Amino acid sequence: MTIDRKAIETNLRLHVDRLAGLIGPRALSKPKTIQAMIGYIEGQ
Repeated sequence: MTIDRKAIETNLRLHVDRLAGLIGPRALSKPKTIQAMIGYIEGQ
């Protein structure tokens, strides 16, 4: 099995961008961002 490092890197960057950039910091004081994170992860 060959490893497609470019595809892995692209997917990882996409997930980090969505979680850190679009959704932003998650904290108990911001329940909407936690729900957004849960929804994103479940959708993946």
